[in-house]
Amino acid sequence: MVFNSFSQALPVPAMRTTRVLAFGYDRILVGVRTSVLRHSGYDVEETFSLAEALTRAQSDSIDAILICHSVPDNGVERLVTSVRKTRALMPILCMRTHPYGFAPRTCVPVENTPIAILNALKTANERCESPDGSVFK
Repeated sequence: MVFNSFSQALPVPAMRTTRVLAFGYDRILVGVRTSVLRHSGYDVEETFSLAEALTRAQSDSIDAILICHSVPDNGVERLVTSVRKTRALMPILCMRTHPYGFAPRTCVPVENTPIAILNALKTANERCESPDGSVFK
């Protein structure tokens, strides 16, 4: 596996397996991120359409969402707005190369590196489990 050389340094999820919905339009980018997450112990579902992401994100089996920078801002905004209506505390991590035009605290911005993705997901999950239930401290 490609990630064996640095896998010992990667953060691992909590005891319960976290299920992540990885959404993007670039199958290669989503596939690489999925491989990193799975190698680190996460259960990952992939989706490549906004309609499917909107449906699957509402499932109680999804614990977090990772949105690729291949999704335009309007698609990100639609997904985040929809999820926040029913799952206000779900961690939503957004890979971005520029700031959003909508409320920046609705998702966690993440750099495009394996360690940044894993650290952001681990931190977001820990915040969800904090006594006050706040994701965005």
